[in-house]
Amino acid sequence: MPPELDVLIAGAGFSGTALALALCESGLKVGLLDARGPLPPGGSTDARGLVMVPSSRRLLAHLGIWRDLVPYAAPIRHVHVSDRGHFGFTRFAADELGVPELGHVCPADRLATALESALLTTSATLHWSTRVGAVRPDDEGVSVDVAGPAGAATLRAKLLVGADGASSPVRESSGIGTTRRDYGQTAIVANLDVSRPAAATAFERFTPDGPIAILPLADRRVVTVCTVKTADAEAVRAHDDAAYLEYLQERFGNRLGRFSKLGVRGAFPLGLVRAERVVAPRTVLAGNAANAIHPNGAQGLNLGLRDVAVLAEMIADAHAAGADPGAPALLDAYAKRRRAQQRSVVLFSDSLARVFKSDFAPLVGGRNAFMLALDLLPGVKRTLGRRLMGLSRLDSRLMAGDER
Repeated sequence: MPPELDVLIAGAGFSGTALALALCESGLKVGLLDARGPLPPGGSTDARGLVMVPSSRRLLAHLGIWRDLVPYAAPIRHVHVSDRGHFGFTRFAADELGVPELGHVCPADRLATALESALLTTSATLHWSTRVGAVRPDDEGVSVDVAGPAGAATLRAKLLVGADGASSPVRESSGIGTTRRDYGQTAIVANLDVSRPAAATAFERFTPDGPIAILPLADRRVVTVCTVKTADAEAVRAHDDAAYLEYLQERFGNRLGRFSKLGVRGAFPLGLVRAERVVAPRTVLAGNAANAIHPNGAQGLNLGLRDVAVLAEMIADAHAAGADPGAPALLDAYAKRRRAQQRSVVLFSDSLARVFKSDFAPLVGGRNAFMLALDLLPGVKRTLGRRLMGLSRLDSRLMAGDER
């Protein structure tokens, strides 16, 4: 049976929805499925603050949704990184790196709502509350067994994209193994007010229990990401609001004044899940299905959106040339094009998680000396900073544009 879809995307998260938007504008027949239902009328309730680097902002601008996020996205022009109780620190500033902003903090609920609202205006076929079963590739396409509100069915596409998260059913059904590391840490995320806000400044402070990040939102409001040992997570989550604010204050210090007006808390276990390969016959992985990493350095979502930009460009070019978007040559070319960046970002994130978790004295001294050296070497800092912002090279024309 010939495929009725050009591309079927499993996963309506940030990466999957962004990919669907990009492919629909290129005239492809796109299907999107997710185990969840559509967002409720009030939109998403995800309280996280997401750091969007300039390359990600460019992609969202290309997709036409950045303008809807501008009123809610707080600019980051300064980043301060330190190692609690030790001498090392380093700072990044937008003007030193030649950009207006290092990034923006975008409320996750606003991003999810904007993406899904845009999706509803496209020609994409949507399958909500639908789960992936067996995946059966053949010469012409891929058959995907699904279970949804109407019962069992089989969907046919030329290409299946697994953008269905760290526990990806597509990855499992395609027989792709993973490399995993449990960091023994849990991130507790909440919004709150500070009495002495630092304008457009993000902080990341490494501690023996894990990093704590504070990201600007608006006025006195900030997002806090407090990493704790997983063994202690339940006890910390059991704190009432006053006790948790005191705990957070002790972990971070008084640089931003007193903490107050705590919002809803969410907890997220942290680990590394890396696919052993990102392609299989008629199947490709993107976003967290390919690489789910530690949130230090704020690289996870941005890495996934770079996957989206490159994959969308390559599929659109194949479609325009009348070629098969699921052809082995195209998938192999995609894997090769993304391999070096995916590997370097995973290595960077994993190294930070392990190096800053250690209390081995020589390692502590070495990491603090490195931070000080980085702060004193503007050329090295500029190279690293632009790489983290996705500006060291143009990954895709979908990320082309000026710095605004």
